[in-house]
Amino acid sequence: MRQGSLQLWILLIVSLAILPKSVLCAQSISPVVVSHPDVPLHSLSASQLRNIFTMRYHNWSNGQDVSVYVLPMSDPCHESFSREVLQLFPYQLDRIWNRLTYSGQGVPPIQVDNEVQMQDALLSHPGAVGYLCSPALIAPLKLIELKGMDE
Repeated sequence: MRQGSLQLWILLIVSLAILPKSVLCAQSISPVVVSHPDVPLHSLSASQLRNIFTMRYHNWSNGQDVSVYVLPMSDPCHESFSREVLQLFPYQLDRIWNRLTYSGQGVPPIQVDNEVQMQDALLSHPGAVGYLCSPALIAPLKLIELKGMDE
């Protein structure tokens, strides 16, 4: 390989490595709230959604426990979900979860590593709720409509 083409390959690899995940993933959409298919609701208000993700809502209307699943704080989908949907910064959510945990008043949500694990967790745990940004992963889950949310 010639010196010039080697430099171009190195430049390409470095460029791809530093691009944010959201730029590389053309299939990404705005975050949507999804749940296990058996969750007994089809829509949530902004207030209800914040209560669920700040761990203040513990049972669905059928008495089943609510299990909240989230992505890591640094994940672009988590950042978008926190800011656009919950209208909170990711660090604010983290502080709320830490306060609940350390005061003994609650437990934090269950963190999964990526959206594929999110889908698997939501499908395998009745009562589970979370969010996704990848359209291909939404289909087997229940899409929860957000009432009164500003677009």
